[in-house]
Amino acid sequence: MKKLILALMTMVVAVTFGSCKKVYTCTCSDGGSVKNTRELDKSKKKDAQAACNALSGPTVVGTKTVTLKCSL
Repeated sequence: MKKLILALMTMVVAVTFGSCKKVYTCTCSDGGSVKNTRELDKSKKKDAQAACNALSGPTVVGTKTVTLKCSL
């Protein structure tokens, strides 16, 4: 009985302290010369995806406007 309780407690601790937050890398490119990566620290996947999607779209590089497409 003690072994069963110990095993259950170990599983509860592992699940409780196991992190679903990870470091994700968002890669942005215009399909040509502009390529940029950014690390999104300790994020849940849906939060990292939203932050990466927010980086997509038109941006100014020097005097030129390019459209970046970003993905995890």
